[in-house]
Amino acid sequence: MKKKLISPWLLPLGISVAFLIWGFLVETPKEIAQGLTSIMLEPSTLITDYIVIAGLGSAFVNAGILGLILTLITIHVRDEADGVTIAALF
Repeated sequence: MKKKLISPWLLPLGISVAFLIWGFLVETPKEIAQGLTSIMLEPSTLITDYIVIAGLGSAFVNAGILGLILTLITIHVRDEADGVTIAALF
């Protein structure tokens, strides 16, 4: 019997999309583009606060983009959707 790969992934995909939507509701696309540029050019350490560097909307869009990318990579490699995998995405 073939496993379903989509349904366990609805939570991380939904949260990532919600982050993207929230980011675009908070800031304009121009501000988000400037903020994402700041995030990419900023030499960051583990405890860098992207809200301070780029703004609230840009930080949420950044989190949403990265969440989508990582979730789609995990789906692509057909990793098992257990608690450890889902927790690692966040």
